[in-house]
Amino acid sequence: MDQGEGVVVDANVIAKVIEELRLKQINGVHYELIDKILSKFGIVICPVIKQEYQNTCGGLVFKYWFEGERVQGKIRQIKPELEQQKVDRIHNYYGLPKGKNGRDLWYIKCANVTITKS
Repeated sequence: MDQGEGVVVDANVIAKVIEELRLKQINGVHYELIDKILSKFGIVICPVIKQEYQNTCGGLVFKYWFEGERVQGKIRQIKPELEQQKVDRIHNYYGLPKGKNGRDLWYIKCANVTITKS
């Protein structure tokens, strides 16, 4: 299993950070939260989550922010894994929809292989 240290962050939260950066609000609540997460833990992603970030945020501000954090090692790509039995339980017991793209499941798979759990 390819584990990594970091936090899995939804694309909608990243979109708020990018919006605050565009407005030059580096003291915005979303920016400050993500800045602290990046400084202490980092953010972990997989190709599906990276694509969702790009689709949700897009633009040059996102591109420069993302690449800057990635180059510094604060955004890291990991290999997401989750046993099929657990995937079935998440769908059947907890009710996570089995949508066409199943992107929510990728967030869970990434979180599953992070080192720190709370």
